[in-house]
Amino acid sequence: MSKAILKLSGIRAFEFFTALFVFAIFFQDLLISVFNSKVFKSLDEISILLILAVLVVDMLFRNKVNLFYLSLTSVFIYFIFISIVFGKHHTLIDILLQTIIHLKFFIYFSFFYYYSKNGSKINLLSILKYIVYFSLVGLLLELLFRNSFYDFMQIEEYLRPYAKKGKVIYGGFIKANLLSFLFLIYFAIKSNFGALISNKKYWIWFSLIFIFFIAVKSRTALIMLFILPFVKFKRIIFQPKYMIAAFIGVVLSLIVVYYKTNFIEKTIQNLSLFFTLDSYYIRGIMYCLSGKIFIDFFPIGTGAATFGTVLSEGSVVYEMYHVAHRYFFINMDGVYDSNFASIVGEFGFIGVLLFLSLFFMMKKFPAEVYHKNLFITLNWITIFYCLTTPLFMNSFFALVLAFGYAHVHNIKTITP
Repeated sequence: MSKAILKLSGIRAFEFFTALFVFAIFFQDLLISVFNSKVFKSLDEISILLILAVLVVDMLFRNKVNLFYLSLTSVFIYFIFISIVFGKHHTLIDILLQTIIHLKFFIYFSFFYYYSKNGSKINLLSILKYIVYFSLVGLLLELLFRNSFYDFMQIEEYLRPYAKKGKVIYGGFIKANLLSFLFLIYFAIKSNFGALISNKKYWIWFSLIFIFFIAVKSRTALIMLFILPFVKFKRIIFQPKYMIAAFIGVVLSLIVVYYKTNFIEKTIQNLSLFFTLDSYYIRGIMYCLSGKIFIDFFPIGTGAATFGTVLSEGSVVYEMYHVAHRYFFINMDGVYDSNFASIVGEFGFIGVLLFLSLFFMMKKFPAEVYHKNLFITLNWITIFYCLTTPLFMNSFFALVLAFGYAHVHNIKTITP
């Protein structure tokens, strides 16, 4: 009896500290403002090191080796090996850190997956729900107090909404693009539990989120929002009455987007700048560079910490392609905004295949069709966001995405 109580108390303590730590990672900026200390900036690194320690101990003492952990370890070792032997960066600690950053999402996922498979009843969706609620509190405080809120959060002048054309919200405690991703994932999870297409509540929430994405000018989130219903309701969406309704809805939405934002104009302009190094659109430059690197260093890339990543500052690769003198690369502004370009540049064709193989290993569809839809939905979100954000490398993005995928896999132990 006493052993059972001790085990239960251990699980409860773990759940509490997990939730506490997750909240701390999500709301780092708030903690820095409240305590006036930048020590909280190290929470990302601390969390990753603790999780790695737990997973390594588990691998060492487990009777049966987990194939996913073994594969993740193999990819980790391969990336380090090719970076040291063939890469263009020669500082070992940078190579190690950048490789861990690249695999951050898979590490978070492994953490949730492991504990759900070992008896812990962590309600991931409940943790995510309270994170959403707390984020909404931050939004409300921003709308009520505006400049006083920005001063308290120590938000730079150029990041405040009035400094951005057409933008009306910063995002409360979290930057708007991160908050949009949080709402998108939470909505995708919540809406994949059997809601019917005629469910008014679904479409009310859809409309509110649509308005929010317009307000914060989140193009990627807006595109994905319109893909969600087509994945969720694919069996009935092609019925004539729903096709007509969908067509009218899309047309009306495009009219709103065209007249109330510069989304369409900006997107067309950005796409036209994708194929030249002379453009002033950093994502276009990075995609163009990654293509050149993909060909020149086929099939292994230039190695960790050399291109499109946090630790690639001053990389010899930028000098090789004559872009090191440009503003973006001197100030590292937007250089790591595309995770796909970073992977292609640093690890080449083989690296892309290895990332895809890790995702395929995560594929375990539950029997119920709406759970499968959730997995497909998350895959689409991953593809789009990987093109336009540091999805796997940013702790916020990686952690939210890990919540989503872990929820699919642990559906029997986690209740919505």
